[in-house]
Amino acid sequence: MRPIGDRADLTWSAFIAACLLTMLSVSLGACSSKEASEPRSPYYSDIVTASRTADSDFEREVLSDGEVTRSEYEESVARYVKCANGQGVTINPVKQGDLYTYELGAGASAEKVADECSVGTTQKIEAFYGALVQNPTKGDMMQLIAACLSSSGLAPKGYDKAAFTADSESGSFPFDAEDPRFGECHLDPASH
Repeated sequence: MRPIGDRADLTWSAFIAACLLTMLSVSLGACSSKEASEPRSPYYSDIVTASRTADSDFEREVLSDGEVTRSEYEESVARYVKCANGQGVTINPVKQGDLYTYELGAGASAEKVADECSVGTTQKIEAFYGALVQNPTKGDMMQLIAACLSSSGLAPKGYDKAAFTADSESGSFPFDAEDPRFGECHLDPASH
């Protein structure tokens, strides 16, 4: 048995410490390289930038990681409705595809309360969540809608952004704008 402090013990301890440090750095390196290789949304920097001007702690927390999840979106809607209800205004969220539209209760101040309550709850979060689900590649929205209208069979083949833009400006379309596919393509252009 060697006495404690023997040079061989120190060398053995140094060897064990070096092995542990190597294993730790390899596993941390694997984690960080995995994180670095995960693709970020094309909206990432926009979302992080928006978190810096957030109107509530909740909104800041949701946006600070550069993404908006379904559960975060749902929470923002719940907070929005609760805020309005607390001020005597009924807001009924109606699911439309992946997003909500809102039915406001009667009252002279309903719209004002709805606007005020959206600040810090749904205003920024819903905009980014909508963009993430409707246009995940951050493509040209007008082109995506035109392509959706064409691929759904509502618009003629070859219907493009230029035609859709001109038709939108004139309010005259070469198809029935009351057809449900028109609304579906506006809400979710990736649906067809």
